[in-house]
Order: sequence, then structure tokens, then C-alpha cells
Amino acid sequence: MTFAITDTHCDVLWKMWEHKLETFSEHSELTVTPEKLKKGGVKKQVFAIFDPVFLGHSDGWPIIKKQLELFQNTIATNQTLADEQITPLLSLEGAMSLGDDEKRWERLYDSNIIMASLTWNEKNELATGCKEDPTEGLTEKGRLQVKRLFARDIALDVSHLNEQGFWDVLALEGRVLASHSNARALCDHPRNLRNEQIQALAEKQGFIGLVWHPLFLNGSEEAACDDIGRHIDHVAGLGGKELIGFGSDFDGTTLAVTGLEDPSGYCNLIEWLIKRYKEEDVRAFTSQNFERFLNNG
Repeated sequence: MTFAITDTHCDVLWKMWEHKLETFSEHSELTVTPEKLKKGGVKKQVFAIFDPVFLGHSDGWPIIKKQLELFQNTIATNQTLADEQITPLLSLEGAMSLGDDEKRWERLYDSNIIMASLTWNEKNELATGCKEDPTEGLTEKGRLQVKRLFARDIALDVSHLNEQGFWDVLALEGRVLASHSNARALCDHPRNLRNEQIQALAEKQGFIGLVWHPLFLNGSEEAACDDIGRHIDHVAGLGGKELIGFGSDFDGTTLAVTGLEDPSGYCNLIEWLIKRYKEEDVRAFTSQNFERFLNNG
């Protein structure tokens, strides 16, 4: 019994930029590699372009351009991915260095990004991130940019957005997902979603990629598949079974679920899931729910 895995968030491009890596291969600095994706049965992997605003730079556009170059020249052209029919997809995590600069956005549009978030954890000229004031919504520039993204059928990722921003986005007409978030009722962290947010995403036929970071699963530095199961059950219990997918955040954290330290560990997660859920549900979680979301555009 085989399962095709889709993972909606990893930070390989940031790690490659940070460590000055020019090839997507078996580097010790990388959690996600072609061979590990192959071993884990991953068939679609979303690679996030990440602007590391915590570095305090005035303009991260050169960093974004370099990560885009790395994706195009080393990941999109990787032979192992091609041989194994693994599809690399591109997203944007944080738009502080783009703002409302349409020339910069056009560069990303031309690169076929499938989703974008307006913030990381910070406040910028478009919106406010989840670590800032939860009551500040989208700015007028932010609303306009969301409309531009939706007009191009690019999904809006709310994983790092604050609460009011989330509701402002949902009030607009377009596809919305949380690429790497969990249930806040089970783990009270601002990166996770409240029950009413999960229910709203279900009503909007959105998507939630559950994230494997232990701090977002149980608030500690260690986690197990049981913790993932708790979040699956909670989201499903709120009417969100068709929302559920995987958004690992591999290479974005140094902490991991036991047995799921990198993509090769997906076989362990599948083994755990298939003992507890119907096969049709496991197939929905692993890839079909995200395929449905993509095709709703």
C-alpha cells in the first residue's frame, strides 16, 4: 500500500541561502533532500521563499531573488525529482520586502508561485503578523495586494497572519489556506488557529497543512505521532476533515516529531495513521485534500 505525500511548507531555500549552498543534494545542513523526499514517498513539495526579517536588514529583495534563483536552477531542474516524478512548487513566506512594488511581485508571478503570505511574524506595510497586535487588520495596501493575488488565482497563506488579518482575508473572494499551522485549542500558540478560524476555513473550502514543530503540537521540545493525531481529530471534529494535510516546516525548525525528523520519516507517520484511520481518510490527508484545494481555483 503506497501513498503519495504532499507537503505544503519547507524552508530549504532559506537554508540553502544561509549556508551558501549552490546544489540541492545530500548536504548535512539540509533536512529536505531529493533522496529523503524519494524515500518518504513525497510527490509534491512546496518550497517557500523566505525573507528573514529577523536579521534586521532594510531590504531583503536580494535574498528573495537569490532563493528564487536557487529554486529555478537547482530544484526545478533536479534530476532525482524528475526521475521520481516529484513536483516542486513555489510559495512566498513574508512580503515585507515586496510591499506594493508591482515589479517585484511580477517577478514572483512569472515564477508561478502558487501561494503567498503577507507577513512572517512582523508588522509591515501590508499586514500584521501573528506575534504582533492581534487586532490590527490588513492595511489598504494589503487588501489591494490580496485582491491582486486572488485575481491571478494565487492562494493566500494565513499561517503567519494575525487574527484580524485572517478575518480580513476571508472577507475577500479567493482561495485561502494555512500552509503550516495546528489547532490552538490543543496548543495555545499564536501560530495556531482558533476553532472559529478552522470552521471558517472549512466553510470556505480551504486547507490546513498540519505542522510538525513540537512547540506548535504540544508546547514542548518533543512530540510524537500521537500529538499529530490529536490535532487531526480536533480539526476533523470541527467539520474540517477535508481541510487536513501536511505542512512539515522541515528546515524551518531544529525540533522534530520522533520518527519524523525528515521526509524519509513519512513512512513511519503513514504506518501510524493507517492503523487508526480509514485508508480513504489517510489518502485525503496525504494528498487528496490539497489537490481538491488546488483545483478549486
